[in-house]
Amino acid sequence: MIIDINWWQTILNKSITAVGYYPPYTWGFYFGKKPVHGLFLSLQNDQPSYHIVSPLPSIHLPEVHHRLAHVLAHAIITHVNFSDSQGNALVITCNHSQHTYALTIQLAPYLPRIYLHQDAILIFDSILGWYPKTALTVRPSIWKIDPLLVPETIQLRSNYNQYRQLLNQYLKKKQHRHQALISDQDKHQRYLHYLDLGDALKAEPGLPWSTYTNPHALPLPMKTILTDAKGMQWLYHQYKKAKSGLAHVREQLEASQQHLDEIDSLMTATETIDREQLVHLQTKLKAWRLISGVKPKPELVRHDAPYWFTHEGRRFSFGKNAKQNQKLTFELAKKSDIFLHIQDAPGAHVIVHHPVFDHDVLIQGAQLVLALAGKISGRVTYAKVGSLKATTKLGQVIVKDARTIQVNSLDSFWQPFIEQAQRY
Repeated sequence: MIIDINWWQTILNKSITAVGYYPPYTWGFYFGKKPVHGLFLSLQNDQPSYHIVSPLPSIHLPEVHHRLAHVLAHAIITHVNFSDSQGNALVITCNHSQHTYALTIQLAPYLPRIYLHQDAILIFDSILGWYPKTALTVRPSIWKIDPLLVPETIQLRSNYNQYRQLLNQYLKKKQHRHQALISDQDKHQRYLHYLDLGDALKAEPGLPWSTYTNPHALPLPMKTILTDAKGMQWLYHQYKKAKSGLAHVREQLEASQQHLDEIDSLMTATETIDREQLVHLQTKLKAWRLISGVKPKPELVRHDAPYWFTHEGRRFSFGKNAKQNQKLTFELAKKSDIFLHIQDAPGAHVIVHHPVFDHDVLIQGAQLVLALAGKISGRVTYAKVGSLKATTKLGQVIVKDARTIQVNSLDSFWQPFIEQAQRY
């Protein structure tokens, strides 16, 4: 057996606590309530590998949960086996909310992936994404153990890769600016020859501009300016500007070169993963304002593309402003879909793409409405989209045959869905 089957017996009847994705190719699956077990995967194309950490040394969860975590949240594992028909892939079967899920892990070289079936329907593939229309060829998995796949190292490597990417982008930006400064220096250096042209004009005034020698192809003044004292003053003024600009650019070039050398030395010093080097790199990135310890304020969404996500096989859609509400309710939603809105208060339009007033669906939709409104509890209006009528005010509707439902919010459950919802 590739993996000790006895270990898998320990996670039977346990729940999937979290699923973390650490770019570019590392995944972590956490099992148990605390959690107490962890399966970590490296889907590196040429050398996929895995490692089991059991028990986990401490409660260690990913900083950002993958959307799989929301689909499989609290799913109970019922069966674990290795499927020969699927290329020696690991298949974890679990039940959740009246659905059966089969999570398949395929560590095949040059085609490593994770994919998920819901009731025998493929809904996710780590290569093809959500609800893929095509399928990939199954290849035999090679289960290679990598002892470095532990939570601390994975998180360290993920942060390191992100910081290195930011630093590379920053370096290219500064190199581009440095080249622009060199171009400015060359231009100012060339413009110093306005002095020679001014001296020639001073020696022989009144001749046509084409008469004077201009070996450096300096741009001449407009034809309205004659080769007289005024023209000579213009040439001397250009020379003074070039001289001052050249001194300024040289100072900037010196500072720019020092900064490039600092970035280059930082890139060289952080070629290996080390906690102390990572902290040093993080400090530098903060000083250069590439990252911040303070979370930025959420930007006001101005365009009209609403959001959507799926839960338990149903699509939930919502808008965050009047334009999005208008587009969602009167362009994207079907007349048979369910419309929900917080009662007697401005808020998001929520559409549940479901044709029946099912009690569970109404509860979930109403809880989403309250979560979007930041309410603990309240009354929510619901109706069929076909019974709505638009008004002259953008995003405002008249609801015919309106009904209401009283619910308590479940913000901690719905917030991850809201944060990771996709745009239409």
